Amino acid sequence: MAPTPDRGPRLGLVVGLCLVVAGAGVAVFALLASSESAPPPPPAKAIASALESARPASEGFIGYPETELALGDDCLRVAVADDEAERGQGLRGRDLGPYDGMLFVNESDTTAAYTMSGVTVPLDIGWYTHDGEPVDRTEMEPCPEGGPDCPLYSADSSYRFALETLRGELPTGSLGGCPS
Repeated sequence: MAPTPDRGPRLGLVVGLCLVVAGAGVAVFALLASSESAPPPPPAKAIASALESARPASEGFIGYPETELALGDDCLRVAVADDEAERGQGLRGRDLGPYDGMLFVNESDTTAAYTMSGVTVPLDIGWYTHDGEPVDRTEMEPCPEGGPDCPLYSADSSYRFALETLRGELPTGSLGGCPS
């Protein structure tokens, strides 16, 4: 019988190499799986309920929904801009009429900036997370003539909701549902 070669070191090298390759594959898979965008968290229950109970708006906002939403201790009647066209139009060329503000609803967190192009009155804007917590707020100056010279206003970090009110009328606090 011929002597068998000693496979101990070579077998160990092959097994070790297989483990390294398998580990790298698992790491790549985990990285790819985590880079896929997870669905955004839903809005807080009270905000979602207020949005679900929205009814057709009136007086200058035909085609938009309206709802009542709490901001801090205040219950506000707001027109709701919840699609891209409505968010793009915003308050350009119109006033708030009977509304306390306009709520901009985004499907997921965003860092989109706002402009006052075509808006004739000074406004305050507050940005809020998906669960209604304040992110940032600022005063915005009218830019009735419109155009590229109008400044952009943006929050310090990502947000889900933005609320515009007339200057000086934006309450402090978190977004939520109005008491029944």
